[in-house]
Amino acid sequence: MKRRPCLLAAICALCAQLLTLCVPEWVFAAAMAAAALEIGLYIYGLTGGAWKYMLLPVIFLTFLSIFSLQVRESSRMEEAAPAVCQDCGSEGLTGYITRIEEKKDSWFLYMEDAVCGDGNSGGGLLVITDSLPQELISGCKVFVKGSAEVIPSAANPGQFDSKSYYKAQGYFIRCFSPEIRILEKAGRLDQLLYQFKSYAKRSLYGIACQQDLGVFDAMLLGDKEELGQDIKELFQIGGISHILAISGLHISFIGMVLFRLFRKLRLPMLLSAAFSGFILVCYTKITGNSVSAQRACVMMLLRFGALCMGRSADMLSSMALAWIFISLRYPWQITQAGCQLSFGAIVAVGMLLPLWEKNVQIPKKKGEGKSKKMMRRICSATLCSMAVQLLTFPILAWHFFQISLYALFINLLVLPLTGPLFGTLLLAVAAASLFRYLGWSLFIPRVLILPTHFIMTFYRRLCSFSAGLPGHTLTTGRPQWWQLLAYAGVLVGFALLCLYRGRRRSLVMEQEQSRVNLRTGRRRTEAAERMLFFGIVFLLLAGGARLLLRVQSDGLIVVFMDVGQGDGIFLMSGGTALFIDGGSANLSGIGTYRIRPLLLYYGVSHVDAWFLTHPDQDHFSGFLELMEEAGGASPWVDRVLIGAADRENSKWQKVRDAVSQNRVSLFYIEAGVSLQAGNISLECLYPQKREAFTESNDLSLVLRLEYGAFSMLLMGDVGAEAEQLLCGRYGSEKLACSLLKVAHHGSR
Repeated sequence: MKRRPCLLAAICALCAQLLTLCVPEWVFAAAMAAAALEIGLYIYGLTGGAWKYMLLPVIFLTFLSIFSLQVRESSRMEEAAPAVCQDCGSEGLTGYITRIEEKKDSWFLYMEDAVCGDGNSGGGLLVITDSLPQELISGCKVFVKGSAEVIPSAANPGQFDSKSYYKAQGYFIRCFSPEIRILEKAGRLDQLLYQFKSYAKRSLYGIACQQDLGVFDAMLLGDKEELGQDIKELFQIGGISHILAISGLHISFIGMVLFRLFRKLRLPMLLSAAFSGFILVCYTKITGNSVSAQRACVMMLLRFGALCMGRSADMLSSMALAWIFISLRYPWQITQAGCQLSFGAIVAVGMLLPLWEKNVQIPKKKGEGKSKKMMRRICSATLCSMAVQLLTFPILAWHFFQISLYALFINLLVLPLTGPLFGTLLLAVAAASLFRYLGWSLFIPRVLILPTHFIMTFYRRLCSFSAGLPGHTLTTGRPQWWQLLAYAGVLVGFALLCLYRGRRRSLVMEQEQSRVNLRTGRRRTEAAERMLFFGIVFLLLAGGARLLLRVQSDGLIVVFMDVGQGDGIFLMSGGTALFIDGGSANLSGIGTYRIRPLLLYYGVSHVDAWFLTHPDQDHFSGFLELMEEAGGASPWVDRVLIGAADRENSKWQKVRDAVSQNRVSLFYIEAGVSLQAGNISLECLYPQKREAFTESNDLSLVLRLEYGAFSMLLMGDVGAEAEQLLCGRYGSEKLACSLLKVAHHGSR
């Protein structure tokens, strides 16, 4: 009887898969019904009505059927996006605002299910505006009219892909500075939640110091507009960025505190679970409904349900059901880093950690001392941190191209304090809100929040210390697919080995036999066995990180970057990386958001040579941004090369200052100078040191690249007269090439 519901659910899943291949609408509706029946049977299985291991194929088939159904609907909306853009500009769109974010000098409004004038749904609409109408909050129905466009995808390797990011949330169109009219005010619940969040935020701002305000706002309320870029990068280097996101730690802490509080008040278990669950759902909505928060909320609700039925919730099954619910609305979230990291951490704790604990478990004994209990906790915490790091390494390498090597040790110190940090912060804000309502002084809440300040100071100093250590970050680049498969194979093989070793006999018998060294006949201690296992895991962590290093090809890679109005050319062969120019006249932040991600994508931690053809803003602005970010740290560029003919130009002064501050060698080159970098040969053809031209563009460097039989001519911004001069000097001997980069961005 226990297997029958899962078998029936598997049959429904297969039927849904077959039905999604058909086009007629009634068949599509039947597939939706089959998927809904699947979920119902799956929930029944979770409550104890099905054999646990029969749930695994049902989980997989359920996800496939839902993903197929939702991807079909998502593709339809994506195809209709250009027509919806026209409707937004001509007739306008109506819809409900689900989320509002403040970013720098603008507001981002997220409108779900935007409806055109003819009644057709256009999917999600991202509205970017400089000002908000009064009384506009989440839950309001609004009318939006203005110029709109399809959200563009990434134009360069490694660049943040806006299209993929917003598509995963159901948004395909964005609209800038439109006309916004409120058609209906938000519901009573939305207004109460908005007032509650605003009141809590004002209370937090009244008791927290400016240094901690951005971090506390992100941790407690999910707002990151006050979070500085420096603290984000510092926590990323330390590998503790996860504490800035609303995740399972926050949701589970609040849920269990509320549940135990209601039970202390002698409320029935069902009412305690219902009230706690309702508050958790509201808190998830207040903090922005992130995927990690939704996952944690669903898992916590299932845990409450299990407690009410006298059962214990299975972590992996609860996680799977949470993902099924999320994929019903956001199927493409599976491609996003936040979703993968959130669910990957749960898989590590629910699957890898139990296997490892069976191999190094310290048996409990009656009357054992505190040192034994402490050792067990330290051992468990270390294994947990190792498991999470090992499973999230490939995710970090794929999306962020870097891995924090000291994150394992830092998290061992950070995670035990995160619970007290969040609990004290929650208590201090609650007290401040109450005292403000009663008109009392905020002295006591300011005292209550002091421990959080000390903990946060410890976090910052710990991350700063790790940033000063050699090799704190490993730049992997984006690994190849075969590298990810090899990594997964090693991980699965080690997990199977742990499973075999843990199950082959009882722990006591295994320990008794393994303590005897066959060569010497001596008995090994439990500590030696655990040290051996930890050593193997450390080797696996170190080897796994190295396995993810992008394999550099000996071939030539040439990337002409999209930097708007400007130039940026990346060259790479083997371990040699060169860059030519890197600036923009109409885009800001290209060094931070375009050039640096491209270098990291290819696994480049330093550039061998950087050529700046001439001192125009659209050719070196990004280079200067990267130099300013370095802030005088160890040089990440070996040498910078500029033209000798135009060296007296005052526009070069910014470059000279930046190069001097970062201790980078500066060279002046002229026609006839050659550079051999790996398999790449670069020769400067123009200008000579004393050239007749005085115009900056006409003194731009002209470079010829040769790589085997392939050649490339890079013309910089020289004009027509300089081109004629080059033809007269070299003819076809030097100017004939496989690829020509046209001068001055293709202008006449």
